[in-house]
Amino acid sequence: MPEAAKKAGVFFLMDVKKDGDKYVGKINGRIVSTDGGKSCSGTWPIELTLVTPDRIEGRSFTPPVNAKTDWNACTYSPPADWQPFSWIPVR
Repeated sequence: MPEAAKKAGVFFLMDVKKDGDKYVGKINGRIVSTDGGKSCSGTWPIELTLVTPDRIEGRSFTPPVNAKTDWNACTYSPPADWQPFSWIPVR
């Protein structure tokens, strides 16, 4: 995350528990408009289906990458849906 975003108050905190062969839980977070004038907080479900030292895969119920944010209502267009992801550490 860029340093400017951190200073503006953007954060994401994931809390998951093992459930069978995956981890399930939620992400609590806060996003801030690019001008820093408005922010929205939220909680989104998340599932981790693969957790290894080299890769984490799963899906989270979040807005698509190109979604537009309505900063007054804290809603998105298109709305949130399950989005797959793969995280690979930078070495």
